[in-house]
Formats: sequence, structure tokens, C-alpha cells
Amino acid sequence: MWGAPLWAHVLTLLVVLLVMLPVLDVHWQWSADEGAVLAKAQQLADGGGWRFPVPFPEVDPQGKWFPIHLSERAADGQWVPYAKLPLYPVVVSVLLGSLG
Repeated sequence: MWGAPLWAHVLTLLVVLLVMLPVLDVHWQWSADEGAVLAKAQQLADGGGWRFPVPFPEVDPQGKWFPIHLSERAADGQWVPYAKLPLYPVVVSVLLGSLG
């Protein structure tokens, strides 16, 4: 088994993943990174730019409790989700825009 060629291992992994697909719920994010990236990508795909305003200023006037995890606060008080690797949300936003 371990001496099998690489293509055989890849094929076996693909079969296992395809068999498991009906069992897994693939419509949810699995980490906070994914949620932040998808929120940022959706905003970029919709033409909203890089920053989010504080969503409910009457509830959180200081803007301390932004609802998207892994967001950085900008100097103007707005928030930038997933600011650590900006190319990733850009690529995902292009895919969202073209594939829906």
C-alpha cells in the first residue's frame, strides 16, 4: 500500500472525500477566518470597499464590539475584516462575483 504511486494515493483520497460529501454539511464556515474572509469578499463583490462602519452605533456608540471576528479597527473608527491577508478576500470576491 505505501509503495503505491502518488496518483493512487490521490485517487483514494478523492474517493474517500466524495463518499463523505453527503455526510458532511459543507454549507457552513469551519473557522473564524472563513467567516471574516467571506464577509469581506461579499462586501468587495457588492462594491462596498474595504471598511465596514459600526453597524449599530446607537447600541455601541464607541464602536468597541464589532460583530465580525478577526477585524481590525481603522483610524477613522470603521472596521476592516480579515486585514492580515488582503489578497485572499479579493480573490474570493472575484469568484463570488463571477460564480455567485
